[in-house]
Amino acid sequence: MPGAGRVEPWKVEEVRRYLSRHFQGGRVDDYPRGVIAHLFVVTESGLDIRKRQRHHLLITRQFFDRVTDPATLKDALDSADVSRALSRAGERSVDLY
Repeated sequence: MPGAGRVEPWKVEEVRRYLSRHFQGGRVDDYPRGVIAHLFVVTESGLDIRKRQRHHLLITRQFFDRVTDPATLKDALDSADVSRALSRAGERSVDLY
């Protein structure tokens, strides 16, 4: 039943894969935000740790509940142009509702 518990693990893993493909060599971490959202943090690779940019993507339960399979989720992320939005936002958070 949508909205009942945490975001389904396969959805989190699909977003991690998507971010890993678009930020190759970067580190992707994720953190549940209760049952209402999930935060993904991408740390770009680089030699100087002080210059590594961190991108924050917050995806709400409402967004996740609209997708029913991996292809739909990938299409939704592509439609939102997530990788470009994160690159443009820099250190600011990008939120998907």
